[in-house]
Amino acid sequence: MKNNNINRRHITEKLRLLAAVTAGAIIATLLLVGLSRTPINNSSNNNNDDSLLCPLSQPNSNSNSAAATTTPTQFLAILHYATSRVVPQQTLSEIKISFNILQILAPCNFLVFGLGHDSLMWASLNPRGTTLFLEEDPKQC
Repeated sequence: MKNNNINRRHITEKLRLLAAVTAGAIIATLLLVGLSRTPINNSSNNNNDDSLLCPLSQPNSNSNSAAATTTPTQFLAILHYATSRVVPQQTLSEIKISFNILQILAPCNFLVFGLGHDSLMWASLNPRGTTLFLEEDPKQC
């Protein structure tokens, strides 16, 4: 009798899990379809601007401009931070302050005081600009 109750509970838990996964998949599909509002095979002539998803390319006609291409330093930074377990030395809100200013001014001359685990990030946030690191500790160089 006890074994029968355990089997029923096990089957009930499996059915609940299956129902939850199915409901999650349906909700995710509905959200994606509802948010996109654009056909899957969207032609270049059909510019539907009521999509809530971010575009994959820049809307300007000059996609080969210097600002639209990614630099090798940016690729190195992506690879480094995607595989590193070291956290940045600043908080996200502190980094965002400098990031927002660099978004407006880049390319520019950018002076960073000190080298650290986030040096590659700072160099990559100023594409085609000059980023200079000033470090007083010879061990860091």
